[in-house]
Parts: sequence; structure tokens; C-alpha cells
Amino acid sequence: GATSYVQGRRVQRPRAYSKYKAWVEDGPPSSSSSTTLPVSSEEELLETVMLRLRLAEGLALDGSLDAKSRSGASVEAKVMQAVQNHVRKGLVVVERSGNVERIRLSDPEGFLLSNSIISDIFAALS
Repeated sequence: GATSYVQGRRVQRPRAYSKYKAWVEDGPPSSSSSTTLPVSSEEELLETVMLRLRLAEGLALDGSLDAKSRSGASVEAKVMQAVQNHVRKGLVVVERSGNVERIRLSDPEGFLLSNSIISDIFAALS
């Protein structure tokens, strides 16, 4: 079954077709036939990094990641450190607009190796 992220909770749809059909007919993800799972702040942070890097516009390093972190450490500094090798290889592009840095994967090379790049970032944040 597919999984969604709705209002800070992960919602799993039923796997069996008959249960899924009933789930669709019963209504929104808040129905009793859904399974909802809480998402920790660490999971939310990692998911944000992964999903934004998989978009062409990439990940803004504007302080929002640091705000999601409970550790007090600069998440954005760790992200930048983790991608330096990939920047040198031309797989990650760093752009600056005003006071905001943005990292994005190069096209097509960075996107082709996105799992490796994102894994390096996850390792740095763990």
C-alpha cells in the first residue's frame, strides 16, 4: 500500500484491493481504515532533505533545516560539509541568491547518483 504524509503524520493505505476500495469509498485518510504513524522530528528532517533534493530547485539552506533540528547543531553546516566531495565532482551545484544558499543535484549526473549523495547527507546528520 502507498504511504502519504498528512499534517505531520504518515498515513498508510490498505494493501489488499478489497480493503483499499472500501477505504476510498469511506472517505479521507482520517477514516478508521487508515493506519497513521507519528513522524519524529528527525524523520521529518531527513524526509525534507531527501524530497527537496529530488526536485530540480533543490534544497534551500535558509535556516529552516536548523529550525527543524532539536540537537542545536547546525544541520545546514553538516549538509554542506557532506556534499563538498560531490560539489567537486560536479554532482551537486551550490547557488547563492542574496543571503540564501541552495544546493541542487546536477542534471543528469547528480540525479543519477542521488541515492549515494543523499546517503552521505543522512550519514552526516546521524
